Amino acid sequence: MRKVVETERMTLAQKQFDLPAMADLLNDAYLDTGRGPSDRAKKSFAPSSIGYGSGMCARRWFYDFQGGRIRVDDVDSVGVANMDYGTEAHARIQKLFEKTGILVEAERKVISEDPPVFGFADLIVNWQGEEVVGEIKTTSQESYVSKNSKKRPAGYHLLQVLIYMKVLGLNKGFLLYENKNNQSLLLLPVLWNAENTRIIDNAFEWMKRVRANWEADLLPKRPFTQKSIPCKSCPFSKLCWEDEEGVITIGRLEVPA
Repeated sequence: MRKVVETERMTLAQKQFDLPAMADLLNDAYLDTGRGPSDRAKKSFAPSSIGYGSGMCARRWFYDFQGGRIRVDDVDSVGVANMDYGTEAHARIQKLFEKTGILVEAERKVISEDPPVFGFADLIVNWQGEEVVGEIKTTSQESYVSKNSKKRPAGYHLLQVLIYMKVLGLNKGFLLYENKNNQSLLLLPVLWNAENTRIIDNAFEWMKRVRANWEADLLPKRPFTQKSIPCKSCPFSKLCWEDEEGVITIGRLEVPA
């Protein structure tokens, strides 16, 4: 498990100043702020997770909707620290938009009934007389440079904004990436075109099928191998591989590269 705070183990001369014990205390404090195991049933798809990792798996959503199965998010202290940083960055950047005078609303609810979707859009801004939805993400230096070079967001981030645009009935959106190293900002537009329309239509049909399959109580077969990254990071991984094989095939959600 990765730790936020690292230090060398004690030498004999350092015993009066036990830094490793302090490091362990800080790491434990981070972990105490994380989410604990839960078996509560989910009622809807989350736009922020639908296209990421195990969010592409119909079987994972079957367990989520079913409830009564322990959901264990395997997040270490580094992961908790990153989430805390992201939360702080969101609040800071939302205030920045408020200062510009173009912020209409922060954290607007995004709700769809068919398929069931529930989430919050980070930003709704009034830009040139039109409401536009924005999503804030923090990223590493390497990822920031790559996105800036390609002028294209991560596929699952694009899908998230497209879900917001479709549900809210908006024509334009954007991703705003903050570089964790130096707080540089990168704005990437999201517009309706033939490819984005295909992506979102496919995603909505997939979600409808996954939800209908759960209502029919048919356990999907596994679309990933046990050693795949989405499977390893799934909160139901242990349960899934101890459970039966499944009775229906639903392919993984297609997410743009």
